Amino acid sequence: MFNHQTHTNKMKKKIIFFFVIVSLIISNSCNSPTENQQQFKHPKDMVWTADTITYPGSTQILMRSILVISPNDVWVVGHNDRSKGQVWHFDGIKWSEINPLENFYRSPHSYSKISAITKNDIWFVGDRIYSDPNELYGNRFEDLIIQYKNGFWIEHNLNTSFAILSIHCLSSNEIWVCGYNGFVAKYNGWNWEKDTIKLNFPNSGAYLLKSIAKHNDRINILANYYSSTATKHYYIQGNMDNWTVVDTNGIDYNNRKLNWGELGLHVGGANKLYSYGSGGVWQWNNEWKIVLDNYMQIRGLMALNENYKLACGVNSNVYFYDGIQWSVIEALKKVDENAVYVDAWTNGNEIFIVGNLIDSYPQKTIVWHGK
Repeated sequence: MFNHQTHTNKMKKKIIFFFVIVSLIISNSCNSPTENQQQFKHPKDMVWTADTITYPGSTQILMRSILVISPNDVWVVGHNDRSKGQVWHFDGIKWSEINPLENFYRSPHSYSKISAITKNDIWFVGDRIYSDPNELYGNRFEDLIIQYKNGFWIEHNLNTSFAILSIHCLSSNEIWVCGYNGFVAKYNGWNWEKDTIKLNFPNSGAYLLKSIAKHNDRINILANYYSSTATKHYYIQGNMDNWTVVDTNGIDYNNRKLNWGELGLHVGGANKLYSYGSGGVWQWNNEWKIVLDNYMQIRGLMALNENYKLACGVNSNVYFYDGIQWSVIEALKKVDENAVYVDAWTNGNEIFIVGNLIDSYPQKTIVWHGK
């Protein structure tokens, strides 16, 4: 016998189940990565302001590297011909000069990179310069590594004659640096372990480890060699006392054969490894694959994720990738058509871009802020 009440109850259960499924689908859709990505702000929709950093009596003040703890806690470091005004801090309102060497022995010096573990554990690397008549040009370099730890400044003196060019902070117990003449060092929280990557060159020239980054438990290094007769580039992987040259002659300037970027490494969102330099940006996936093919030089990169990237270049060009295509941020070409943009940071809603105004006198640094 047909039971009308039972049939009605079954229909109600089916209807309720249907709406539960629909509700779950809508909820998951709202929380999908695509939806979250759409919440990020496109640079063309941002309001851009610019601050210019100068120093009295200086002919060059060229910041090279930026660290953003938050939009109200921003650091930039670089070079000043007077060895002053090389570290600046932004509190959300104004830029102030910071002098890490105030309580240390003072000498001509310069900073190449800044990195951090936390807002209370920040690292600055670069070089000191001393007069030395025994050297070819009358000067010798020494390493410069400064740590800002819980309000105190600490100098880590490695007693080497090598300028430090790059740093990669992973934790308080794992910090990597590299620099001139194949020098690489690792800090474990208590002491430094030092190593030298030795390569064979046809004659005397400048040999430097330009950039270092850890990716998938392996240290990656870009090495460059320059002489009056040759230019060579090397991509190196490995670990202390165990280094392998994965590829060499990465850039043939005459034939435009570009295998990777020689100027820098960057580990971006989703644990993707990138290189950048003359000709664009490359991504590593067991081999280098170009993702921004550009005839201009790229000096800095920030990849928030695979659909939100910033590439800093010459001729006032900063390229933005939205997941589909790269485009130039036109707002950043307003001040100087020949600015060299060198570093960037973004959280998807705000952007900081550091650039050098090299055609001006004196040469200055410009910091763009988009929000």
